[in-house]
Amino acid sequence: MTVLDTNFLIDLLNDVPGTSEVADSFQNPKTTIINVFELYFGAERSDRPKENILKINLLLKSIGLLELDKAATFSAASIHARLMSIGRQIDP
Repeated sequence: MTVLDTNFLIDLLNDVPGTSEVADSFQNPKTTIINVFELYFGAERSDRPKENILKINLLLKSIGLLELDKAATFSAASIHARLMSIGRQIDP
């Protein structure tokens, strides 16, 4: 499974050369609900929020969405705690 992060999605939205070709090579790409939050947050803080939200909505129609449920949050918390305990802290 290919999960597209916020930076890659922003590159798609900004038509960064080569990004669309890479995206087209993925079968059934997905993103997370957290990435969606980050996109909308950035759009709301931009100079053109309405325009950017429309672009995000259009992009998200072509990408599957991985929802955040209780099982996923438990797994994420467990992994995060384990990484912290060995000195490899990452952003949640």
